[in-house]
Amino acid sequence: MARVPAVDGAEIERFLDRRCVDHPLSAQSSLGETLTAVLQRLQEVVPDACGSLLLDEHSSRSAAGDRTRLARVATFGGASDGLGEHLESPSGPIWRAYTSGRQLRENGALSLPIHIGRQICGVLEVARRGGEEIGDSDARLVEILAEYLSAAVRTALDHRRAQDIAQRDALTELFNDRSMHLALSEMIAAARRNGDDLAVLFLDLDYFKRINDTHGHLAGSQVLREVGHLLARASEPAAAVAARYGGDEFVIAVPGMAMEAAIEMAEGIRTEVAAAVFCDMPSDLQPEVLELHGVTCSIGIATLHRHGDPEVDVERCKSRLLRLSDAAMYVAKETGRNRTAVAGTVISTRRLVADRWGPGTD
Repeated sequence: MARVPAVDGAEIERFLDRRCVDHPLSAQSSLGETLTAVLQRLQEVVPDACGSLLLDEHSSRSAAGDRTRLARVATFGGASDGLGEHLESPSGPIWRAYTSGRQLRENGALSLPIHIGRQICGVLEVARRGGEEIGDSDARLVEILAEYLSAAVRTALDHRRAQDIAQRDALTELFNDRSMHLALSEMIAAARRNGDDLAVLFLDLDYFKRINDTHGHLAGSQVLREVGHLLARASEPAAAVAARYGGDEFVIAVPGMAMEAAIEMAEGIRTEVAAAVFCDMPSDLQPEVLELHGVTCSIGIATLHRHGDPEVDVERCKSRLLRLSDAAMYVAKETGRNRTAVAGTVISTRRLVADRWGPGTD
């Protein structure tokens, strides 16, 4: 089978990202493999064809001021020049095919738009190696393969969206508890193989029932949603998995994070929650602006190197980390709330600040 040079499969998926998650939980086949398989098929039905697949940088349009770039992500038929390059000049048949959504034939070459539904995501350019014009029958074959390419992309993305929905909590958009358990098992196994640490943060909102009793359950749900968004932002730089564990409880698993960094992360989250103003804008859940101040949380921490048992299997180790971080969270509750605790030991915010940045106050 003819080889199709292509950029890394994960890079191809980045171009095709239409709000899809790229996460270790995903077990679906690579979109990159799907695309290169179609291009290999194209070489079989039109043996002397050459060309490339270009995809738009959908995720960076807003940052670039809607100035779209097309990237050459795969080549075939010996046309390996330009792999990985970007086209920014809005001219030529490739760009006209992309902007018009119509197939173009110019100088014997074909440029065919690739669609995701009604949205154009790229262009397939096809020519003959000897420079001869592509005949009508071969052009129809290429058109069919371009349509199949579009359908394959759409199917793969729909599958990923379905997986995303199954893995997510509908209210907060964080991972649900089942997905968190799967991800944490994978993280522990990987950390043991590589000798890395791993932190588990167990978070619970303080006096959350008072919000429901005072303002209603819809206001409480909106607070949970906003806390979820806050935790997602805090987790992203650390490549962590943030999940709603149930009710007003949340778990964050952070690969490669040791105790000191975990304490710093927990204190940052705790401080941000305490400083936040919730329900400060109308929403579908809570149309009335409430501007809720003073919501706080308690956080418990356990880490693999300090609290994990290397003699037990992954599942038992996971249960131990969750149990100890949960117990630490309850210690934080029992010693005053709005605190962080490590497996039964309360962390003094004042001492943490003084040790790292000089004298400070709670």
